[in-house]
This record gives sequence, structure tokens and C-alpha cells, in this order.
Amino acid sequence: MSDNGSTNPTDAPASGGAANQQGAPLAIRGQYIRDLSFEIPKAPESISGLTQAPNVDIQIEVGVRDLQADTYEVTLTVRCEAKTEAESIFILEIAYAGVFTLTGLQAEHLKPALYIECPRYLFPFARSIVATLTQESSLPPMLINPIDFAALYRARYQEAQQGAAS
Repeated sequence: MSDNGSTNPTDAPASGGAANQQGAPLAIRGQYIRDLSFEIPKAPESISGLTQAPNVDIQIEVGVRDLQADTYEVTLTVRCEAKTEAESIFILEIAYAGVFTLTGLQAEHLKPALYIECPRYLFPFARSIVATLTQESSLPPMLINPIDFAALYRARYQEAQQGAAS
């Protein structure tokens, strides 16, 4: 391979380097597993006797808590339950949270940032934990499809508006 003086794009500093992060409206201060529960109620029989793909119910919730000025804890809760007609195969619930600082946002952009953008950052990590945990438990990895957090936010917003109207 010849060296023609060009740089590899992965070697160049990212455009969002340290100089840009100070003015960024959204900063991730930390992320963590707030709570995790995993059950295989009838193991090992339910695992070894699995002859058909189970029906899987996935529920997603996003919660926000004010911590201090411009700093929020956003919690993405994922609940998965896999069942056959006869029995429950597994029940998994993870609350994966992050601490975010949001600065310089107009008031009308704060809730969408908290309920759409912040969960988008958390989701890949929660998804990976779910897949790894199920796979390490002798089950097929539970690969959760991408979530449209904007649609989820709009649906919850409409529910809240309808609830306030009645």
C-alpha cells in the first residue's frame, strides 16, 4: 500500500470535537442500568422444549426527571415478554437511564429533545443488553427493531391532549 499523504477519514478529528462540545445543546453526562429483571419461569424445560417461535410483546416507556438546572435523567424502560400458547418463556424488563444536560433550547423544543432525542441515544445500549442477556440464557437473541421515538412522543402527546379535553 502506498502512502500518498492523504489521511484516513477515521484518523481525522471528528467535527464534533472538544471545541464544539462546549456549545452543544445536548450533552450526555452518564448512562447506566437503573433496574434490570430477567426471569425464565419454567427453565430448563421451557428452553429445551421450545419447538416454535414464541409470541413476543414489547412495551417501551420513556420517563424524564428534573435533576437540576438544565440537567435531566431520561429513563428508557423496555419490557419484553415471550410466550407460547402454553407458557411464558421469559420476562425481561430493563430501565436504562442517562443524565443529559440541555442548554440553549427554546421552551417548545425541550420536551421533544427529552422524549425523542435522548432515548435515541440510550436505545442502542438497552437493545444490546437485551440481546446479550437472552443469548447468554440459551435463548435466541432478542433483537428489538428500531423505535420511532418521534411517533411514540406524538401518540403520548395526543393522549395527554385528549385526556385534558375530557
